[in-house]
Amino acid sequence: MTAATYLSPQTAAAVIGSPSTTTTVTLNLLRSSYRAPVFGQMVAFETTITDPATGITHDEVALGTVTAIETVNPAHAPRAVEAQHVAAKGRIQGSGDEGDTRGVTVGIEAVFRRHEGTSSLLGDRVWQPAGSTLSNSPATGNAVALLTQERVDELMQGVPDQRWLGRLHGSQVTVPYVQGHFAGPRGSRHDVIAGTTGSGKTAATALMMACDLFHDSFGQIIVDPQGQWATEHGMPFSLQGLATALGRKVTVARLSRSLRLRKDAPMFTELLARTGLFTELAFGAGSDAQIANACRVFEDALDDRKALDKHTGTDDWTEADPALLLRYLLTELRDVLPTGTVYAGKDGQQRVRYAIARPTEEELADEGADAPVGRFRDGVLDQEPDNHGEAGGKRWANVVARFAPILNLWSPFSPDGARRLAAGEDPAGFDRSQLRRKAWPLMMDVFTRDESRPAPWLILDLSGDELLPVDAGAEAEGDAVDAAEAARLVLDNAGVKARIMRQLVGDLLRSGTSAFKAGEPLNVRVTFDEAWQYALQPDATTDRAIAALSDQLEDGARDARKIGVGFRFILQAPSGLREGIWKQCTGRVIGYGVSEQSDLKRLANVVGDEHLRLYLSLTGPEATGQYPFMVAGAGVTGLSFGSKPVFVDMFNDPSEWLRSNAGWVSDARRRWLQHLPGGDSGGSLTEMPPRPAQDAAVEAHVAAKALRSGAANQAAAKRLTAAKGTAAKGGFGMTPKTAVAPDDSYTDQLAQGADPAPF
Repeated sequence: MTAATYLSPQTAAAVIGSPSTTTTVTLNLLRSSYRAPVFGQMVAFETTITDPATGITHDEVALGTVTAIETVNPAHAPRAVEAQHVAAKGRIQGSGDEGDTRGVTVGIEAVFRRHEGTSSLLGDRVWQPAGSTLSNSPATGNAVALLTQERVDELMQGVPDQRWLGRLHGSQVTVPYVQGHFAGPRGSRHDVIAGTTGSGKTAATALMMACDLFHDSFGQIIVDPQGQWATEHGMPFSLQGLATALGRKVTVARLSRSLRLRKDAPMFTELLARTGLFTELAFGAGSDAQIANACRVFEDALDDRKALDKHTGTDDWTEADPALLLRYLLTELRDVLPTGTVYAGKDGQQRVRYAIARPTEEELADEGADAPVGRFRDGVLDQEPDNHGEAGGKRWANVVARFAPILNLWSPFSPDGARRLAAGEDPAGFDRSQLRRKAWPLMMDVFTRDESRPAPWLILDLSGDELLPVDAGAEAEGDAVDAAEAARLVLDNAGVKARIMRQLVGDLLRSGTSAFKAGEPLNVRVTFDEAWQYALQPDATTDRAIAALSDQLEDGARDARKIGVGFRFILQAPSGLREGIWKQCTGRVIGYGVSEQSDLKRLANVVGDEHLRLYLSLTGPEATGQYPFMVAGAGVTGLSFGSKPVFVDMFNDPSEWLRSNAGWVSDARRRWLQHLPGGDSGGSLTEMPPRPAQDAAVEAHVAAKALRSGAANQAAAKRLTAAKGTAAKGGFGMTPKTAVAPDDSYTDQLAQGADPAPF
């Protein structure tokens, strides 16, 4: 079977024209294809190469995308003899398809090669990827055809890990996704997914992550600043449900509820300052320097383990009762104020001191004041519940409402657990929903290879949405609710998230390096959503915490690759990603709508002007219902082995993805049958699984959020009712919660340095 006879005239769309090279070919479009939608399509042609030294012959198949079509007709040239007749009549004999020729430009994106004597189990010779350059320029007249599904299936026979991501733009040919795991000799790679709002980048990312489930040993960590991946609100299907249905352990660790931060007193005081707590203590406008001084007083007090133990009953501030710790810190601040280390002036010192607690008669006498004590209103500490044997006053409630939620981020107990603990319950009976877990063991669980199970997935939800209970109004009123809302808003501040993310990324890189040094081959992808806020190119106006995180991500992208950890960045525009990080990304998936010159210049440097013009010709999803993406980078789609991109319409129906990938999905379910959720007996999936049940309070919150957003329907309302009812019973879903019964008391284990994660 020679190259010249492989394609018949009936199947050919064009022939090789002139001039052509080993990387770019000119095609003469056949007249039968003049009316076909060829622009933007992928074509294939075959050629034969013989080594004169050895006599060995091999065939090559080249794939490329039609990026330009030019119509030529000599009679219609401006200086042709017929030009005057054209000007007079418009159309003359020789006009139209009969007199036209159409030249097509194609950049070669993939070359497959097979040698004589090689065969597959099917008895056919197997094509092997061979780069993006032909061994020689092709002969004119060789037949060229539009790429068909049969040809793709034939070329993919030699690829062991093919999955299917979507369809070639404008066709029904499915596109293989062949991006491998990171445990092999090539190690990890980084990529970026960009696209304007509505371009489908979240859905495209979810489809790619779904394809990653093919690799049993490939773990995933998702850093989720807004909570979308945790709640899956607005997602086209449940990625968590699919992963669970394939035997994966999926952990959603929420900063507001279940993720415990590593002890960091400066971060704690910084977050307190952002809640407006110091405003409640009468620090006036423009008191940034004084607030910073007060934060240092708090930090010194938190470092004084002996004094901590005396006033709170524990020498670890992260385990202290919020009311006791708040009283201790405010007392320390009040005692320090007269020294001038916070406020240099007497007026500021007295204002804050008296806002913390009313002056005593002795204090007024020492200061030579004539005003009686009764003239001063209650301070914060004067309104503690214990002081009057009744509910605390408004000022105390406002400060506690700002203080307690922030302190809880470092607590071993979740907000629910903290409330139960305050009510006098024994923590030995708490289940997982009442405990926080540290990031380090959660990440080590993903990093550590365990052949008895598929690699876990971890979602780090950094949103602050769940700091408020679903029925906040039933538990607190007025200013206290506003104060709790202020604490929630602190976590939604980009600078605060950057500070927290920097701690988590540092732990991630250290835990990854620790696992790597232990001899474990790492194989983990870390996805950063909203990367435009945190992996940007910093300048003089950038928040210091964000700039520091960006520096860390650039360094981490360079170092993580060495230990088998790959980064993925999701953002709206390519230029939003730091230049140093962009250059380290080998895969680039660009959705519709990128149009700024800075973005186009960055893309042109990667894909070339011809393919960029094709990208700019794409039609948006609102007109076609399709979500087109330009996918650049060797080893992503299997149809391009160089920098030239493949244009893909992502599956917009999750069921279509499931049908296309049914084979390996069913194999994975059989392989990990013992790890499937309770009640799941395996077998083929006929539809995408629902999101796994979470903690009852979380389910209620997610449902309430959906209702408030206006995106819920009657089913969501029923879900909210069911979630609230289940929360009242203390459980959710088919599997009842299991009470924790450690051998020793929780407090004793904690004192011995135990981590709450295993409980």
